Amino acid sequence: MKFLVLGAYLFKDLFFDRGRSILTIISLTAVIVSFLAASAMAEVFREFGSQPQTGSRNLLIMSDYALEPRQSKLDDRVLQSAVEVVYQEFGPGSVVCAFPVIYRTLDINNRTILAMAVPREYLTRFQNLTLLEGILPENDDQVVVTQAAMQLNGWKIGDRLHIRDGNLLITGRAREETGTSVIWMTYSGGQKLFNAQSDFQIGVLQINASLNLETVQSYLEQDPQFTDGYSVYLEQQLNRRYTDAVRDIVNVAYIITALALGVIIFGTFNAISLTMAERKQDIAILQTIGFTSRMIRVFLLGRTLIQTLVAFCLAWGVMAIIVQNGLQYPLVLHAKTATLHLSPDTMLLGLALTILSASLGVWLSSITKSNQNLADQLRE
Repeated sequence: MKFLVLGAYLFKDLFFDRGRSILTIISLTAVIVSFLAASAMAEVFREFGSQPQTGSRNLLIMSDYALEPRQSKLDDRVLQSAVEVVYQEFGPGSVVCAFPVIYRTLDINNRTILAMAVPREYLTRFQNLTLLEGILPENDDQVVVTQAAMQLNGWKIGDRLHIRDGNLLITGRAREETGTSVIWMTYSGGQKLFNAQSDFQIGVLQINASLNLETVQSYLEQDPQFTDGYSVYLEQQLNRRYTDAVRDIVNVAYIITALALGVIIFGTFNAISLTMAERKQDIAILQTIGFTSRMIRVFLLGRTLIQTLVAFCLAWGVMAIIVQNGLQYPLVLHAKTATLHLSPDTMLLGLALTILSASLGVWLSSITKSNQNLADQLRE
């Protein structure tokens, strides 16, 4: 019964002060939306930056000045030199195969898609490419597209892709372990399409399973016979370059969520302080007739929690619209799709932290007034 009476008084008080209550709810909604949006970004980019472990036996050779593969430039001389150095130290069976890769980025439908050109016989040896449906390219006018690229662009087997001066037929759907949007083609097809007759971006050495990859990598990098100006990577190391960049975005998102919670605490503190300042005589009278500081604090807390819960529901609705829009227009980074979403765990954690922050603001504000002399309050 007491809770019902308290609830009735809370709603009457909020309705009486409805103008300020609406402004408070709107302000809280904006802050909570910022908090939830930052939490969603942190969740998405945390997943985005979690690259799967690879069992690849490949060493990748690139120009040492290249920040990403498309900036690299190699020729057959470099690849052959690397093979000879490994043969001399580890024996003629140490390199299973060696092949060049043309690496390009394409802007299709305002989205970044990677284009990889690999000799047909080695297509499935790079990035653990797995054919799911259809056939591998038989000639220079055929391509295989990863599942991620098909979903992103609505493509299907049998479609034609008009890229530059090429009219390419999709003959297969594939999956590669990083979940990247890639168009795979034959090496000769890539040479024609990109007018790359003598240079490529990545040289691949597939090392025998009996050898330690890190040992071969270290030896190749330090051997003076290998041409200067080139670096050697494990496939996983190259993927990790992008996860490091994404980690910075996650850290920024965490900072924004912390700031949003701080704004909720500060805003609640100011709102309660203003309310208590305007109603200090009413509060003093309530204390005179027997209301304790604890009872008044509970009343103020209940008033704030109602506003906070309404604001959180509104923020939830706004985020649902944002997430739906994100599903229609997903973010693409390094040809990998990052779709904005909020998991139930994140929403519940956000609700708990929002309530906790609002409660802390009420407590900080009310505790500063609880020790004020009653006679001074009445005199004011």
